[in-house]
Amino acid sequence: DRFSEHDYRNAEGLLSAIRESGALVSTMLADARARGFGETTQTLLYLLALRDYGEAEENVEYVVEAAAQCFIAEPYWGDDLLICPPAKSVEETA
Repeated sequence: DRFSEHDYRNAEGLLSAIRESGALVSTMLADARARGFGETTQTLLYLLALRDYGEAEENVEYVVEAAAQCFIAEPYWGDDLLICPPAKSVEETA
C-alpha cells in the first residue's frame, strides 16, 4: 500500500534504462531526484535493488553487486551497489 502504481512505473522506467555496463544505485537515486520523482519512488528504487542483491543471476530481474565505495544521498547511505541488466542467455540471442 505504501507504493503507488505510478511509483512502480517510475522506478521500473529508471531500472529498464540501465546500460549493460550498469549503474550505481547512488547515481540512480540522484537521477530520480533530478527528474522530480518523490521519496516514495526513490525508496522503491532502492528496495528493488536490494531485493536482487546477492541472488543467483537466474533468479533476478537485475544483477546487483557491491561497489567498492560508499555513498550518502539523504535519507539513504551505505555501501553503493552496482545494478546491471541480467546477461542474455545464448537462447535469447539466437
